[in-house]
Amino acid sequence: MLIKMQLINELEHDFSVLTSYITSQNSRGLTDINKEMEEYLLPILNVVYKANLINLNKFKYNYPAIDLGDIKSKRCVQITSTSGKTKFDKTIEKFISHNINSTYN
Repeated sequence: MLIKMQLINELEHDFSVLTSYITSQNSRGLTDINKEMEEYLLPILNVVYKANLINLNKFKYNYPAIDLGDIKSKRCVQITSTSGKTKFDKTIEKFISHNINSTYN
């Protein structure tokens, strides 16, 4: 139990540092890290969701609404450093207007 808590604390710390770094980079107009995170998080999310997500931006530059998708499970993920209702609403609009909801949930 102690080792598990230590690992959770380390992971929480590492993600906090990463979040701060991304925020700092983005505030200076440096957004390359955002695209890098798609590849970095891909294997982690595949394990967590027991999925076979692929980076859709490799097949179509700036794929609308989502970044990662698994056609078989119909799962999809958007990797973003932007939050808020406006971002959420625009993403849902794109998801529907590009008919992505016919392939992914």
